[in-house]
Amino acid sequence: MATIIKGEDRTLTVELLDSDGEPFNVSTATEIEAKFCPESGVVLLSRTLTAAQVSVVNALNKVAIELDAAFSATVRAGEEESFELHVTIAGKVRIFQRDLIGSLNVYAQMEC
Repeated sequence: MATIIKGEDRTLTVELLDSDGEPFNVSTATEIEAKFCPESGVVLLSRTLTAAQVSVVNALNKVAIELDAAFSATVRAGEEESFELHVTIAGKVRIFQRDLIGSLNVYAQMEC
């Protein structure tokens, strides 16, 4: 589980596994989109591979997602936030959600 503090810049690294628990290779993805949505269903933030906000890291089943201070300042402190990844390979979209639900803890900055 990743932890961020409201108002900080942060890079989240996420490992993607298929339904059998095996590494899911994203090296040939033409697009990877990370969507951060609260229960309201409104997308708070979208980060994409094509905009250089998401990247594939050394291991071919891990992606890094860039979060900026402006976004982290808007998420709810003291609660778990959820997000999902949409991975496009050969024109087909694969959505990773189940393993990501509740995987981001958000804390408020200290008032000092």
